[in-house]
Amino acid sequence: MAEVDGLAEALLALAELLCRSDPFATEGGEMCRLLAEACGAGGVALFSTDDGPTTLTLLGAFGLPPDYLRRFTPGEPCALDRVTGDLREAVVDGEPIRVDRIANDPWTVSLNSVARQGGFEATYSLPLRFDDRVVGALHTFFRAPVTTGQRRLLGRASSLVTATLGHRSSQSPGQRFPVPGLRRMRSRQDIEQYAHHIHAAAERYGQVYAVVVYAVDRPDILARRYGQAVAHRGVAGLLRLVDEECRAADLAGRLGDASCVVLMPGTPQDGAFRQCERVLERFGRMGVRTDDALLQLSASAGISCFPENGARSLMDAIRSAEQALIHGLGSEGRRIVAIAAAGSAVYA
Repeated sequence: MAEVDGLAEALLALAELLCRSDPFATEGGEMCRLLAEACGAGGVALFSTDDGPTTLTLLGAFGLPPDYLRRFTPGEPCALDRVTGDLREAVVDGEPIRVDRIANDPWTVSLNSVARQGGFEATYSLPLRFDDRVVGALHTFFRAPVTTGQRRLLGRASSLVTATLGHRSSQSPGQRFPVPGLRRMRSRQDIEQYAHHIHAAAERYGQVYAVVVYAVDRPDILARRYGQAVAHRGVAGLLRLVDEECRAADLAGRLGDASCVVLMPGTPQDGAFRQCERVLERFGRMGVRTDDALLQLSASAGISCFPENGARSLMDAIRSAEQALIHGLGSEGRRIVAIAAAGSAVYA
């Protein structure tokens, strides 16, 4: 009875998530958490496939250690020949693949470090089939051999996800499912989730990334004189400009009422600096309307770049950029881009 109740709760929660706008762009991690709880898995990764299928795209993950997450960039297609054999064969053959001993199976030998970090013993790869084609896959990890009951529960719990993926890919063949983009990272928790993926991939593959924190100048004075909403609208204007200036891979979201953050995978310091200059210059020419005035606001930006900043996580890099911005705001009356590097800040 408890098993049935748990499945019903998971299906209800999944249905609510899938009714939201762009659920795979914002709720992939939460879907994986619900699927893990429904079947007793220790970790779950959710993927979409292309028409081949020749690639997999990570839509969300839950409970998986850094060594697994380093292998994928959310929203970026990964060739099937780069994923482990159990997952690859499940997608190619369209049939579930069960591995009861990760360390002893040639398909999963490359997952030994993942198994150690997560305490996992077994994997179960489930292709998501819709209208006789594979539209996605679940890569699930367990701390004991997978039981028939667990496989059955996962199949039932994933049915709603499969249907939604299938309908969407039918309506837009070849469409890539976006990762959270501008104004889709709605909370600090969303930012932390995708920051973890970006930093893990950068460490594994020797990549660079930049973090930019933008803030409207003197929000306290603006709030006293014109109301709290002015700074809020100023950040909305910054985000619109970032949307126009950023690359497709960049992610953005609010940090607070007067600031926002842009995560820029693959962008070195020079590229981030140039984007900052363009955004701040354009923002300085914008106006924010109040009830009886058109205000011209100014803004500043702090930059932190990996690996120059020596950050252990992308959240460390965000905090570094925030600190650089705070120190830079001491100079009033001029536009500032503050660059944090290796524990110090240089202002330009």
